[in-house]
Amino acid sequence: MHKDPDTLSPGLRQMIQARARLVHASMSDPSWLISDPLLGFIAPLAGLRPVDPRRLARYVLLREVLKQILLAFAERQIPAMLLKGLHYADSLYPNPAIRPTQDIDLLVPPDRFQEAAMLLQEKGFRLQAGSPFEQSRFRTAPGYIELPDGFDPTAFLCPGEVNLQHPGGADVDLHWHISPDPFLRAVRPLPMNQFWQSAPELSGYESDLLYHLARPLELFYMLFTWHRNGFRSNYALVDMDLLLQQESDQRALWEQVADFALRNQSRLFVYRALRLRERICGADAAGVAITRLEPGFFARWRTLPLENERSILSKSKDGIPNRQRWFIQWMCVDRWTDTIKLLLVLICPPRAWLVFRYGSAGHWLQHWKRMLGTIFFARK
Repeated sequence: MHKDPDTLSPGLRQMIQARARLVHASMSDPSWLISDPLLGFIAPLAGLRPVDPRRLARYVLLREVLKQILLAFAERQIPAMLLKGLHYADSLYPNPAIRPTQDIDLLVPPDRFQEAAMLLQEKGFRLQAGSPFEQSRFRTAPGYIELPDGFDPTAFLCPGEVNLQHPGGADVDLHWHISPDPFLRAVRPLPMNQFWQSAPELSGYESDLLYHLARPLELFYMLFTWHRNGFRSNYALVDMDLLLQQESDQRALWEQVADFALRNQSRLFVYRALRLRERICGADAAGVAITRLEPGFFARWRTLPLENERSILSKSKDGIPNRQRWFIQWMCVDRWTDTIKLLLVLICPPRAWLVFRYGSAGHWLQHWKRMLGTIFFARK
């Protein structure tokens, strides 16, 4: 455990200093960090307070539920990959209860998704209310769906995850793709086979078929989720910083991230996220990736992060003032052609049958309305 904020990494110190300026706090007395709503979870890292026992209890519950899932998957030889919060808490933080973790995120191969989803329901898990699958034609009873044999999750407009809940109250998101949104998959088709081919085994759990993302893809995934959430999560910045502290050659790691982004049509959003991270946490070895991903003159004006550390570390509930959010949401679209694709999907009659095949008309109309609002208007 660190003894004071001065022993934290330069990136975390700069982020804390930026937040201190916004709340008019003094770095000479870091006690304000204990109760801060945005960065308060860093306080145990700095040794300013002990770990919250409620978070520790939540972590113990999630690990117990994960154990049950892995034992069930082992019976059917279903491989899985641990993603996001719970994996970061275990692998990056000195005490896993420091990082707030709300649910379990597991990725399974697309061809085993139907089997895994039905197996968890047999084990007592139920669908969360309001999830996309719960509103689809596959719903046969409250909290239950029936996916037929041969169900293809890669079909157009199929959600990238099924949201389940354990009887004990733990939420589980079962993914077959790292992007849950069909629209984002359409404009940015990431090859999931590359994620599985390079995935190392994850030890210390109750399964020999549990994996995690390779380090370059883990860092790419952190940038992807941070960007997809509209740059509203400060956890992502801390996760990235702690991951980089474990790497001896950060320059080579960022080179691999840049290579993957260039190969998979992700150049602009990775560049945008790195530029914004540089503003908040300072310059570091990521500069080599920023240089490689630098867009041309005509694209540069759309990729510059219009928001600054004030918009990310503001006093608003989610970290971004409403008046600035529409800028960020508009910049989530990488190219003008992405908007054209969306409009073509909306007006093309042959695609209408897909609405009724993969969900109720009302649900998908709400989905497209939300996507249009995400691009053109501020979210309320």
